[in-house]
Amino acid sequence: AHAGTYFDEIFLNKRTGYFMVYLLSYFGSINLADSSNTFNLSPKAIRAGDTLIQRWQRRGIGHTLVVKQVTIPQEDHLEVEMVSGSMPRRQPSWDSASASKYNLTAQKSGGPEMSNNDGAFVKLGGGLKRWRIATIIDGRWVNTVPPQDREHFISSRDYGQLAGRIDQFKELLQELSPELKREGILERVIAARKHLELYPASCAARARREDAFKDLYDLEYNEFASGPEEVDATYRRLEDYVFAALSYEESKTCCWNSSTNAMYEIIMDYAQAEMALAGDACVEPTVFKATNGGYDVWQNHAISLGRGAEWVAWNDDESCPQQGTLNDVVDASIKVTPMCSLPE
Repeated sequence: AHAGTYFDEIFLNKRTGYFMVYLLSYFGSINLADSSNTFNLSPKAIRAGDTLIQRWQRRGIGHTLVVKQVTIPQEDHLEVEMVSGSMPRRQPSWDSASASKYNLTAQKSGGPEMSNNDGAFVKLGGGLKRWRIATIIDGRWVNTVPPQDREHFISSRDYGQLAGRIDQFKELLQELSPELKREGILERVIAARKHLELYPASCAARARREDAFKDLYDLEYNEFASGPEEVDATYRRLEDYVFAALSYEESKTCCWNSSTNAMYEIIMDYAQAEMALAGDACVEPTVFKATNGGYDVWQNHAISLGRGAEWVAWNDDESCPQQGTLNDVVDASIKVTPMCSLPE
């Protein structure tokens, strides 16, 4: 069943269902980044209802967050909370001020640094946005910047001012204690793990978890004099190794949006069986990824558990140039302490 069936069930109203299908189809991050639909906004003007667009490629998916709450604890300081969805669909995740600060100051949010493939992030359309308003001009509907917002408008071609918003947000957003920063980072780790519980094939959730761990390594080293091995020993869990980050362009698993919670349970049961079989010896868990073109290890385990019908076959649920891949590739750029090398 696709989205239309889902909407029929929850809304019982065809017009609402049609509206939601159009909303999903036409309001992705690539559309919201288009300056004909939204306009770029200066950081001090941020308010509930604005959107933060993250773009790391000129074409394809990105990430959209909606500003839900802005508070001003003192002059020239802000606390912002945002909410986001994901693909595959999940319940919205409401981020704390700490997690929201991370997103507002990330290079993917229109920063000056270079992306992997398409030049500077700032030229990919990311950053703080507000909706244009449809207005009749000379008998035609035109999407315009409202008069009351024009002093906060930034041209989509003013790359210097656009990229400068990252540093402005770093100054504006309330500085947190190291302990609260750690709490915010761990929230992001937990959110990524929860998404993987629902969609174990999600490469985006794996990448978000590792982005959070990278920030955790930096924080623990700078504030608590703890190295990566100590951080991994304290905060890594078995599932972080089972669902190791994959190289998106080289892994067909990343196109698979229809994996399920039942599959997650089967995958983790297999990993726990591996650990039990090893006894007192330590073995690295098998990473959940395509091997020899398929996922036979876990499908066979599902059958052995009497849950064969719950294993969903791979499908290219999105554009998938790498669908011919036989063996997915673990992202070698992400350095994680091997599980069997973790300090006691």
